Amino acid sequence: MPVTDSAVPDTNQETRKDLPGLAIISLNEVFKEVLKKLQCLYSGITVVSRSENLPMIRGNREKMVVLFENLLLPVFRSRGNSPTLFFYVNCDVVKTELHDGPENGFKKYEVRIHTNITTDENWKSLHAPQLANCQQILLYHKANFVVNSINHTGCLYSITWPGKL
Repeated sequence: MPVTDSAVPDTNQETRKDLPGLAIISLNEVFKEVLKKLQCLYSGITVVSRSENLPMIRGNREKMVVLFENLLLPVFRSRGNSPTLFFYVNCDVVKTELHDGPENGFKKYEVRIHTNITTDENWKSLHAPQLANCQQILLYHKANFVVNSINHTGCLYSITWPGKL
């Protein structure tokens, strides 16, 4: 299963250096809400989803909804002839303590979204506007974003950001 890592180009216009005053939001809730919405739009597709407990982050909930829509919609559109779409989202701690600004006491988490579609450089080019929008939102939330090419199944997106469980 070849996987090629490539970072999305930084086209950031507005990067927040700190996030005071933003709410603590549940990525679990946002992921489930967006997945449910897309399942309704694509009612002819069987979606199998499994998600580990995702972190709570300091951020803007509306931007997180847009983020997950931009992450998941290209997958729904790219399923080919497959009647079943698989999502597996896992999460690991990559740094145990952060001491910068409002994230004091937070840990750094890597969230990986796995799926069963095939992607390549053409897929990335086709979905470049959505991926660039994801990059903007994630930079605003002090997160790192990587899009992988996958040949049958595997980790499509990797996002690293401060949060807490």
